[in-house]
Amino acid sequence: MGEEKTLLNRFYQEFWIFLMLLIFTVILILVLMIFYFLKIKDTNKGFKFAIPIIILFLIFLTVLLGTYFTKYYKDYVYLKTHSPIQIEGELIGYSNSVSTDDLTVAKSWPIIMLKDGDEKVILNIINAEKKLKENQVYMLLYLPNTRIAEVIERNTN
Repeated sequence: MGEEKTLLNRFYQEFWIFLMLLIFTVILILVLMIFYFLKIKDTNKGFKFAIPIIILFLIFLTVLLGTYFTKYYKDYVYLKTHSPIQIEGELIGYSNSVSTDDLTVAKSWPIIMLKDGDEKVILNIINAEKKLKENQVYMLLYLPNTRIAEVIERNTN
């Protein structure tokens, strides 16, 4: 199944990027803290005030990255025992739009009304506006926590 491979490739790429960024920011915080406490007498006043502000910013960034990474980790654990979820549903709209540099609007986060009930699912699909048309029914694969999805096929029924 090519769509499942595409979905998993995207997931694992983003998983490793978030993990590496998280590790990098933690290491950077530790290095700055060690530098700050060991060299505090040798540094000028500007660095004495700038380094704690930078450390606080990096701690905030680490917490933010950690919250995003938690979703990826949950899907990582989920994929150890399950395969991606397959759903059938109709595209009813988009949750938000993003303006690009050339002033065109790129739709993202499509809202899918599931065929098996009244539940709506908001998914993360790359180039959703090119792959999906409103009021059409699609078969999709997605991961439950990150909501990363891939279109399997469009139903013509």
